Amino acid sequence: LATLRIDAGRRALTQAVQAAGFAYVETSHPLRLAPLAGRDVEKVFRRTVAIERATAADRAELAALARDAFDHSRFHEDARVHPARARARYHGWIGDSYDHGDELWVHRRAGGIAALMTLRATGDQVQLFLGGTRAGDSLVAPMFWAAVVAMLRDRGLAAIDTRVSAANLAALRLHLALGFVATATELGFTRIFPGGEVVGRAPGDHGGGHATDARA
Repeated sequence: LATLRIDAGRRALTQAVQAAGFAYVETSHPLRLAPLAGRDVEKVFRRTVAIERATAADRAELAALARDAFDHSRFHEDARVHPARARARYHGWIGDSYDHGDELWVHRRAGGIAALMTLRATGDQVQLFLGGTRAGDSLVAPMFWAAVVAMLRDRGLAAIDTRVSAANLAALRLHLALGFVATATELGFTRIFPGGEVVGRAPGDHGGGHATDARA
């Protein structure tokens, strides 16, 4: 599965990649929050929640949360990719985050993990990757996001970058309320190549469909 994103204003290029066999699957916005210094994000939603670094013991619970918490991505929004494949990709993302040394932050509530954020800090810049909440805990999301931003500010970091699907209006509103600014509008395209796993069927269903390696 080959993927790419193109600025929405580059019409000739978008036409060329579609002619080359790539299909449009999503629109997304790269978002940026800078500078962080002096930004009083705790007052945006009136309060924050307690956050802490995840431990190795949280790996399975976080993978299950990531599998079920997301509906928007270039995998979830591609009609050719079976929903179970998209969920499996995000389940596996947690293991990748642990293995690559990314930071995983959580909020614990009612005996379990209610919210998750994965991120990577490089110098004084931070990239947010996966952020989501457990089913039934969506109301904690604004306070959790604010707590994560405040933690990064207090570490002396300068800027945060992330990406949100244009279809995910709740996430867009949350980030904009915290002061994030959309820096572009980008169109996502994928091309499925034969020879890998079947992505048009659920795992374990070996019927016909598009064949590809669904990992990215």
